[in-house]
Amino acid sequence: MSRKKAPKGVSVPKGEVSWYYRWHFKRPDGSKADRKRALCHKDEPMSTVWQEWRKLQKELVNQEDKLILDDLWKMWKDSAEFKRLSIATRKNHGYEIAPLRKHFGEKPLDAYTLPDAKQYLELRQKDGNGLTSSAFGSRTMALKERKLLQRLFDWGAALGYCQQLVCTSLKVPKNPPKTEIIEDWQFEGLRRHLSEIGDLYCVGAYLLIARMGDMRSLTPEQLEPKGIKITQEKVSGVTQYKEYNEDVDEWLERALSRYNRIKERCLKEGRSAPTTLLCKPDGGKYTYWGVESQFTRAKRKLEASLGMDMKFGFTFHTIKHTTITNFVPAERGATKQQASGHKSEQVLRIYDHEVPVVPSNVLPRKQQLITRTQSDIVRTAIANANSSKLGIN
Repeated sequence: MSRKKAPKGVSVPKGEVSWYYRWHFKRPDGSKADRKRALCHKDEPMSTVWQEWRKLQKELVNQEDKLILDDLWKMWKDSAEFKRLSIATRKNHGYEIAPLRKHFGEKPLDAYTLPDAKQYLELRQKDGNGLTSSAFGSRTMALKERKLLQRLFDWGAALGYCQQLVCTSLKVPKNPPKTEIIEDWQFEGLRRHLSEIGDLYCVGAYLLIARMGDMRSLTPEQLEPKGIKITQEKVSGVTQYKEYNEDVDEWLERALSRYNRIKERCLKEGRSAPTTLLCKPDGGKYTYWGVESQFTRAKRKLEASLGMDMKFGFTFHTIKHTTITNFVPAERGATKQQASGHKSEQVLRIYDHEVPVVPSNVLPRKQQLITRTQSDIVRTAIANANSSKLGIN
């Protein structure tokens, strides 16, 4: 066999510095799975390439077509179950799978054990774990990723792709519930440091009791006579009409004025009209970070303007916590749960930080003290009378 050429399937991909062996096979659902393994540095002699290739072939005996977590994820993404999920949930699962794939790599599905899942959860909670670009660990994300891992294995086991992995017994300590809201003076201070579009996003989210995602996808077609039609995609999928009032009308007038200016410019330049109401200056749709970064900059400016070493812990999403907490059912003619669109009181309580006002107690009145003393005297007299009758001295 010639040693001048590399083995079949072995090459140095463009931009790489190593020889790689590549192969592919069909997954159980008929989709194509691609694999690759590094052999050695590209400057090594061909004899070394062949030597490393033979070694790998021995390692891969009966392992070449083993399914890994990445295969399970891609098959689930193509399933009807995944497509029934909301767009927001699909995106979140896309973020959650990334550190799982990075950690487990090409570990075969039939080799997963409960200790493997436990070790991952412990690592995910540590700072500097290397699983994401963040320098900090996260209990919240560890819990979400454990749930996704369980869901993937439940789905795969039901179809015979893998063995069942039950990791629901693995507990992740929950973070203390958030109780912070944005105080009125903080909200006004933020507005002074926000751009026009940043202010429209913050005020709109407060008035409409909506998430940022709902605000980013808001279209002119949702402005109906009944009110502003919003589907709470992330919360419950509930569609509501947010009624117009004086404050909403004022906000909407500013938003439409800006939208129409951008629309006119886009059409004049031969481009299509913006599809979203709170669009970018070029007519495009804002990303999550495009809005969050404006909010964060305004928050930093507010902190600096106060002249104190003060750091606010709230984010854009805190606006929803604040507006639900400040909502007064008696004045607005609806309960907090109706206004927020949450399916249950339990979920609503996560957002509602209103501190209840309850009556305090009062000290005993003098009359109550007199009555009590008189009762003691009567009881003593009766006891003495009974003693006399019985001849007890």
